[in-house]
This record gives sequence, structure tokens and C-alpha cells, in this order.
Amino acid sequence: MERFLGDLAGAQRAAGGDVSVLVHENKSTDSGADPAWVMRCPVWFRLVFAPVSPAFPFWLNRAIRRFAPDVLHMHMPNPSCFWALSLPAAKALPWVVHWHSDVEPSRFRLALRVAYPPYRVFERAMLKRAQAIVVTSPQYLEASRALRPWRLKCHVIPLGLDPARLAEVARDEHAGLWRGGGLRLLAIGRLTYYKGFDTLIRAVAAAADMELVIVGEGEERSSLEKVLTGHGNPPWIRLLGQADDTTCQRLLASCDVFCLPSRERTEAFGIVLMEAMRYGKPLLASRLDGSGVTWVVQDGCNGMLVPPDSPPAWREALTALARDPQRRQRLGENGRRRFESEFDIASTASRLSDLYATLSAEDRVDAVRKNP
Repeated sequence: MERFLGDLAGAQRAAGGDVSVLVHENKSTDSGADPAWVMRCPVWFRLVFAPVSPAFPFWLNRAIRRFAPDVLHMHMPNPSCFWALSLPAAKALPWVVHWHSDVEPSRFRLALRVAYPPYRVFERAMLKRAQAIVVTSPQYLEASRALRPWRLKCHVIPLGLDPARLAEVARDEHAGLWRGGGLRLLAIGRLTYYKGFDTLIRAVAAAADMELVIVGEGEERSSLEKVLTGHGNPPWIRLLGQADDTTCQRLLASCDVFCLPSRERTEAFGIVLMEAMRYGKPLLASRLDGSGVTWVVQDGCNGMLVPPDSPPAWREALTALARDPQRRQRLGENGRRRFESEFDIASTASRLSDLYATLSAEDRVDAVRKNP
């Protein structure tokens, strides 16, 4: 969400929009001085993966006074957005809620199942109050139970990214990144329960003719290390840890297949899939019913879709791709063309600007009348 928001705000401002941003402070990734139009609110701690920031309503009030917006565009899921329900300055504005994903009461995490019912009360209030809701794919909108009562004000606008952020990489710039001579497999993401990296590890554990690199850190690292130990710590599988953007770009440019083995709809879209498409890589992803992943990855066009949580199925698909370099090339080229035609952030910014324009002065007057 943070990477998309950075690309989006930059594209909107480049197109002449007077856009300002209030985000949570992220000490692990934030660096350098921010422009004057960015504000960062401190986070005290995280609870069930959500940032807890008691000062957020004061920062939001300050941002509204400082920037005097015409529209309040909020990105969910994020419980800090709920503070807007209690702030007169926020309620006086028309709202656009950008729906990045449902909060899945996951079978893998008891805490989410317990926390969702009270969260849902405020979630419904946000959706009821919003003048427009942005959803990132037709599939996600169709499957979302949370959005079902509000379908008439939902607008499908796919995510995008700034291609200039992903540098061209020369063929010889991958020295030292890969150790073997087999099929190069890459996965990038936070090591968390829904990413399904254990499925990918089990699928490749006996495949000495392949090399798998998983980039990222997270709470599931120790569990993944146990899976590797249980398979004898095969040297062709590496948990690389956190990597900088340059290293990720070099890996994306030099891998043979990009893999996304997520196991539930919490994986709503997969921005990293677009990044792999930008480098012309074939995609192998989980067939997640009701997720935008099945829209980004068109089976047989720019990648293959495989049942989640099925190491044998993943092994079979990887073996098929390893045996057919021409197929890999065709899938990758199709993905690159589709990225260029559908996923440039400038198109996303333009469609959002058109949506803002539909929120007329009457909406703003009506917001004030309903929320004095």
C-alpha cells in the first residue's frame, strides 16, 4: 500500500494535482527529508498487524487545516482511518475510500478472527459515509461480502506503478545474486502467514535443478527455517532477508520465473506481480478465487495459476516451465506488453482525478449539512 501511494501521489502531482499525504511513520523504510506535502504520524506499536497511533486524529485535523483539501481519500484496511468518523473537519469533506483488501477472518490466525467483529462495526460506518469506494479489480469486488451493500458506489480502478522507479538492468548486473545454473525462481514479500512461502519451499526442496530465492523478512521466518531444516536445508533455496530496491530490481531482471504462492484473499492484487511484468517475467501464482491476483495473472497469457497450498501442483507447474523456455519467453513478453498498456500509474492517477471531479460541490455541502 505504501509503495503504491508514493507512486500515486507523485503521478497526481506530476499531472497538476494539488495532492498532500498523511501517512504513518515507518522507521524501517523511511529515509531522507520528505517534501512539504507529506506528513508522517508516529506509530506507537502494532496490534494484529495494524499500526496503533493514538495521535492520528490530531495529525489528521492538522493536515486538513494545513492543506484545505476538497476531497479526503483514505486507504483501507487501516484502523487509523476510523478517526475520521469523529472529526468535524473530516466529516465536512466528501470521502473516497480506497479498498485495498477485505480483512479476512483468517483460518490461519485466531487473532484476526477475534478482532474482526468489532473492527467491522467501524468498517461499515466508513463505507456508509463514503461518497465513492475504489476497488482494485472486478474479481475482488464481485467476491467481497464487506462491499456487497455498497456496490452502487464502487468504482473499479486497478493499481499501477511508476515504471521510472524500476530501473533498466543490464544483463551482467546479476553477478553474485544466483549460485546455480538451474531455473531461477524468485519470490518477494513479507514473511507472513498468508504468503504461502512454505508451499513454494516444499515444491522446490527436491529440485536440485532449480534455485529459489525468497526476499523479505517477517514473523514467519523461523517457521520457514524449520521447513528448510526438515528438508535437509537444500543449498538451492535461500531466505535472502530484506533487500534494497537495487538488489530487488537486479533479481527481478535476472530471474526466470516470478512466484506468488499466497494462500488466501488477503493477497488482493499483488503489486510485486506488476514489477515482475515490467521486467518481462512469466508469473506463477496461486489461483485465489475472488482475488485480483487471478485478474493480474491471466492463465496462459502472462503466467500460470496453480492451486494454493499444493506443493505437488506447484512442482508440476515449475517443471513444465523449466522444460519450455519458449513458453517462458512468450508469457514474459505478454506480461511486459500488458504492463505497459494497463498498469502505468499515470492511468490510475487520471482515472482517480476523473472520480474526484464527480464529487461535486453539492457533495461537499451535503457533507456539511449531514455532519454539522
